[in-house]
Amino acid sequence: MCFRYLPILLLVLISLQSSMSVCLVSADIVDSRASAEVISFNGENIVFKLEISTSGNHACDKMWIKIEPTYVSSSGGEQVSTSVSVEIWRMISDVVYYESTNKTVFTYCCSCDSAFYKAGPKLLPGLLVFPFDEHGLTLFIEPSFNITIDEGPSICRLSSPNYEGSFEARFAPNTSQPRMYRLAISIKHAPSFVFCCTLMLVATASSIYILTIFLFRSLCSSLRRKQRVNSDVIRVASTMIFFVPAFEIAFNSLKSPLPLTIWDPLMILVVPLNAVVIIISLRHENHEEKEKV
Repeated sequence: MCFRYLPILLLVLISLQSSMSVCLVSADIVDSRASAEVISFNGENIVFKLEISTSGNHACDKMWIKIEPTYVSSSGGEQVSTSVSVEIWRMISDVVYYESTNKTVFTYCCSCDSAFYKAGPKLLPGLLVFPFDEHGLTLFIEPSFNITIDEGPSICRLSSPNYEGSFEARFAPNTSQPRMYRLAISIKHAPSFVFCCTLMLVATASSIYILTIFLFRSLCSSLRRKQRVNSDVIRVASTMIFFVPAFEIAFNSLKSPLPLTIWDPLMILVVPLNAVVIIISLRHENHEEKEKV
């Protein structure tokens, strides 16, 4: 007799389990979306726009935002702040409710300097090691109402096509901020872009420096033997002087929006070196002509 009611009991248990799972899923329903747009960045500051869209009318509610300062590793392995900072929460004042879609949009725009904006690596102050430079910014938001933001990485809109941007939201509550979310913006180059640009820059810089060294050796050899300088030395040096500015103009479109990188002084240094080769060569030729006269 007990086996007659076994299928019914199984059906009841399955229905109870499905209802419980529905309740658990409904408790974590995503009702808000966060998106970020980087308007500009140059290694020293970043201008961004953050939008948080949530369901319902929350025009009278409040949402605060905090920008986390950058950190560097000390010799002891601990994390220390790069600058003396105070934890400041700012209220997002740009709030618009759209009745047609029943959504409230919180918008926040801000410009962060190097005390909060992480960009590196830097070989010299202000000069990033392109194309290995990465940029990052960390934000925290604390709403006055319960929201569930869609977590996970998403695409961050950028002002430059040379970079890839990602945006990630994570629920990060603590004892004093039970509704806090951590938002992270990351900007870097694609691996294929890094490989192609590095190959191009290393090959170009190596070639022009090898040619410059060869020109100096040829010039020194002619001066030591008191011979006439080969006309090809002046011709190649003149070509290098015109080539470097043309290369810098073409290179500027690749490194945009960065103003200067470590490659710029390395390439520009070739111009005065080749100018010295031309000047010494011409003076040596004039001296040789005067001696003949």
